[in-house]
Amino acid sequence: MATGVRTLITINKEVERKLGNVAKERMLEAVNELRNETIRTLSQKGGGRIYTHYFFTDNQGRLRIGKKRWKPHQASAEGKPPARDTSQLVQSIKGWVDGGIGKVGTDQDVGIMLQYGTKNMEARPWLNVAADNARDKIKAIFSRRWI
Repeated sequence: MATGVRTLITINKEVERKLGNVAKERMLEAVNELRNETIRTLSQKGGGRIYTHYFFTDNQGRLRIGKKRWKPHQASAEGKPPARDTSQLVQSIKGWVDGGIGKVGTDQDVGIMLQYGTKNMEARPWLNVAADNARDKIKAIFSRRWI
């Protein structure tokens, strides 16, 4: 996942060295919690405009209405997490541990565009929202008795 967007959970190297497998297990548990919360965040129903047709950009760069959708899609409101449409972003969410750093994210470009917005679209932050929602559970994972 060289490109894309991700959030990190870190653990001190000295703690990792002293606690070994326990620290790694806790980190993996925290990463899984954050990944699951990210998927829950991305699975919410939208609260914005309802689209009944697909849109495309023609050769002159103009936005055009395409064919009718088989099922209407309710988009997310500006500033809210993106509404699920094709599930490609949800399916691309991965969590992994690299040394003492737990990472959750996607390699899909759409993840960056939704998280930070584009010149034509306001941001639909999702990863930081998921991290905020999971913060207390992650703190609880690392606050449990270690030995």
